[in-house]
Amino acid sequence: MLRSEHNHFSRIWDDATHNERLLLIALAQEPAGAYGEDYRSRHDLPSPSHVQRAAGELVKEEVVGREPKGSLRIVEPFFAEWVTREQADYGVASELQARKARRRTSSE
Repeated sequence: MLRSEHNHFSRIWDDATHNERLLLIALAQEPAGAYGEDYRSRHDLPSPSHVQRAAGELVKEEVVGREPKGSLRIVEPFFAEWVTREQADYGVASELQARKARRRTSSE
């Protein structure tokens, strides 16, 4: 990959909020309708309102596009590959799972 593409993708990633990054990781792995409970659970995404806000910003920035049936996808295929490869160890998913486990343990 060209260094300029890497720099461009890094800038998009760095400018993204935490929830936008979570959504980008999910969409890089599985472009789809991101608001459903199954999808959000599978990808450790936050509430539908947070996903909607993140998606709205990413669509406005033209990083994510909406398909005619409403599903979301990363517009640039190389960026989706970059997210999968470069951000695989972002650690968010495992961090969120650990938080959920701690909450369950503390509420029992």
